[in-house]
Amino acid sequence: MVAPAGNGPAPTVADCNRLFVDVPSGTINASLKAGDRICLLTGQNRVATLTVTLTEPHRGQFEKNRVKVTGTVWVDPAHTVDAGN
Repeated sequence: MVAPAGNGPAPTVADCNRLFVDVPSGTINASLKAGDRICLLTGQNRVATLTVTLTEPHRGQFEKNRVKVTGTVWVDPAHTVDAGN
């Protein structure tokens, strides 16, 4: 599951859980820029965030831009999400 988290303060696990309810499709199409954040639900049902640190144009046939990110994955079992939500 993927949900945009904007470019404000880093989202918490609770913030991401709320976004998963608001954007249940699991995919987003977005123009990302440095500072944008994305909430993810991993294959192990752990909540994670990615923060875009750099975007750069790419002239390859299949890529529009390259994106560099930093990430956080919460590994505490109390911070996992029931995939059935």
